[in-house]
Amino acid sequence: QLSTLPRAGSVASRCSVQHSSLMSKRKSFSMGEPTTTKAVRRRIATATTPSEVVTEDTPSPSQEVFILSYFNRFRRIDECNRENALGGGKQEATDAEIIMNLGALRDGLNQHKAALADCKKLREFLIAYGVSRTFKGLSSKPRDLLHLKPIVEHLQARAAAMHKGDLVCEVEALAQACVDAGFNRNLSFASKCICMLGHLVPIFSSEAVAYLKHVGGHILRRGTCEGVYAEFHNAWFTEYDKERAQYQAVASRHLASGCKTSLSRRFVALEKQLGVQWFAMRGFDVKLMEEGGPKRTK
Repeated sequence: QLSTLPRAGSVASRCSVQHSSLMSKRKSFSMGEPTTTKAVRRRIATATTPSEVVTEDTPSPSQEVFILSYFNRFRRIDECNRENALGGGKQEATDAEIIMNLGALRDGLNQHKAALADCKKLREFLIAYGVSRTFKGLSSKPRDLLHLKPIVEHLQARAAAMHKGDLVCEVEALAQACVDAGFNRNLSFASKCICMLGHLVPIFSSEAVAYLKHVGGHILRRGTCEGVYAEFHNAWFTEYDKERAQYQAVASRHLASGCKTSLSRRFVALEKQLGVQWFAMRGFDVKLMEEGGPKRTK
């Protein structure tokens, strides 16, 4: 039964009230590439020329660069871009491959061998996305890997609910599942994981929080507090809505161009499945990571 998760359910119930309250205050909304952070900065700094004519609906050079940066991460990994632009981890696989592995994990069977393989996939994701530091004691030994089993089981149990439920509450519930498994409450992991399962959720990070607070976003709770993701989600979309059309235009163009390259068929199929909105949101995540970093309080 997907509904028989008492801890996650209680979090989701409380979260639903908090999220509804926040969302009622918002206006409604419709739903040579750079390979490193320094390269992104260089492209932004040199992208404009005095002769360019930019209208309100024209994507800016920085929007183009942020989207390109993420597509590069999604499609290929080489020695120049192993550092993850959305978390600081070290990747050995493209985001496309990570998403496929997480999808296999989500659909796995709760048998010992399958669970161990799924836990290994989840550990690889934690390392790639720079969130393993809050999952202390996780070596590659089977006895350590199996500490992740309750989180794997949570993801498998909630798979169907994530496709039709409140994703803000699902992020909060996954963060609580980390606590129930004996780890820290980790919204960064929870949002990244649900995002990489193909859902339309913003990635929570200290950089993004710093950026949103800098532009006036109301994020009052600390990152370890229950309910903070609803505040973050509201502030994130308030800013994203101002640039949504431009990010979607750029994402749409690069999705179309990918179909004409030598990408494998399964990558092309995955890109189509994820869609324009998902890739546009990842570009905005890259912006917040890049521009929010210097704004963090030391």
